[in-house]
Amino acid sequence: MKQLLFIAACFLLLQCQKEMSVPAGKGLAGNTRDSLTGRWRYIYDYRLVATVANPDVIIDSVYSGNYEPFSYFELSNDSTFKWYRTEMQGLPTWGYGVSGKWRFNDTTRQLLQTEYKETQDDFGAHTYTLNPPRKGVSYRIKYLGKDSMVLYFRVTNGSLYWYWHDVFKK
Repeated sequence: MKQLLFIAACFLLLQCQKEMSVPAGKGLAGNTRDSLTGRWRYIYDYRLVATVANPDVIIDSVYSGNYEPFSYFELSNDSTFKWYRTEMQGLPTWGYGVSGKWRFNDTTRQLLQTEYKETQDDFGAHTYTLNPPRKGVSYRIKYLGKDSMVLYFRVTNGSLYWYWHDVFKK
C-alpha cells in the first residue's frame, strides 16, 4: 500500500509540473541583463587583500564608506550607464562619477564599461567629456538577487591583489 501511495504521489508531482519556455533571444544572458537593468542604490564598498603568490588567502580587509543616500549605479536598456558615488549626506553633493556604455559578457559574467563622461557633481555643471573614451572597470557579478547585487573587480598593486566589492540595493 505504501508503494502504491508513493507511485501515485510521484505521478501527481510529474503531472503538475509546467514546462518553462524561454522567449527567443532571451537565454541566460538576456535574463541576467534584464536583472541588471535599473537604478541601483550604491550602499558601500569594501576591499579584500590577498597576495599574488596566494590569491585564495585573504590577508586583510577594509570597509570604505557609507554612500547612501545619493550614490547610485544606473544601467539602462539602451546600454547606457551612470555611476555616481558620494559620502555626503545632504544636497548639494560633491563626489565622483562616470557615464557611458555597458555590455554584459555571459561567459565570464562580466559587466564591461566604456566611459564617455566624468563628473564631480552628479552630472551637473562639473561634467567633462572624455576624449578619447576610456575602458572602465570590468565588474564581475559576485551576487545578483531580485533587490541586491554585489559586483567586484581585481586590481594588482605590486605583490598584492585588491578585490574591490561594491554593494547595491534596488
